[in-house]
Amino acid sequence: MAKIRVLIADDHEMVRKGIRKALEEQSDIDVLDEAADGAEAVKKIMALCPDIAVIDIAMPRLSGLNAARVIKNTGSNTRIIILSIYKKDAYVYQAFVSGALGYVLKPTLAQNIIDGIRTVYRGDYFLSPKIDSEFIHGFLKKMTHDKNFNEHFLDIDTTRQ
Repeated sequence: MAKIRVLIADDHEMVRKGIRKALEEQSDIDVLDEAADGAEAVKKIMALCPDIAVIDIAMPRLSGLNAARVIKNTGSNTRIIILSIYKKDAYVYQAFVSGALGYVLKPTLAQNIIDGIRTVYRGDYFLSPKIDSEFIHGFLKKMTHDKNFNEHFLDIDTTRQ
């Protein structure tokens, strides 16, 4: 079975090294390289074509969100997971609009990153467990307070033909 080929991009060397150590302990994951900023990440992704790139949301020279946009616009098959300290819906939304398939909170357990990599590699979306519940709570709050939002979702027909 082929290994999942991963690139790690974060401007903090200790974060990169910690993620790398956790990933290298996995028999199904191969860490190809690291990048210290968004521009370097894009360059290395274009050269190495990893299956997955784990990219910090806020980095020098090119943010993680902008790096994801660039990668998406090149037609690259590399799937992006954004690492972030931000839990707000707007950041999560922007990550997915930018082309990410996963969003993992920092600090996080290494297992969340590993689960995210495996999930995104399969072609599914991944959210940190904490965001999952907050996203649902935010969604339900909008439903109860925003009449237009509520009417839009209540108008969906789910009957079988």
